[in-house]
Amino acid sequence: MEDVKRKFLPRFAALAKERIHHGLTVAAAVEGDNALDLARELHSMAGEAGLLGLGDLLALARNAEVAALQLHAARVPSKRTALEQALLELERAVAVVAREAAGTDGEAQIPSQPSKRER
Repeated sequence: MEDVKRKFLPRFAALAKERIHHGLTVAAAVEGDNALDLARELHSMAGEAGLLGLGDLLALARNAEVAALQLHAARVPSKRTALEQALLELERAVAVVAREAAGTDGEAQIPSQPSKRER
């Protein structure tokens, strides 16, 4: 499994960063256009994270996916804000994975999700 991680983590991290950047653009759009497409991308990211054994990242990607689906359904400012927050949390976790993939912090851990009180 470590060989697989070593090979695919850099690719995963690069693609995840692109998806998050796209997601932040979608979240900033007035109408939430493309939120359904973003949800599909986040679903794929969650699956890829699962295959790489990144359970915490999988959960964060799924949370962002749900937020994108809610924006698609409701298209109200509060849903955009929720998506932005989920994507920023995912972005922080992906940064940890990217550092790990680059070998700059081999012992890095993905930050745990804040409790509901902290949100």
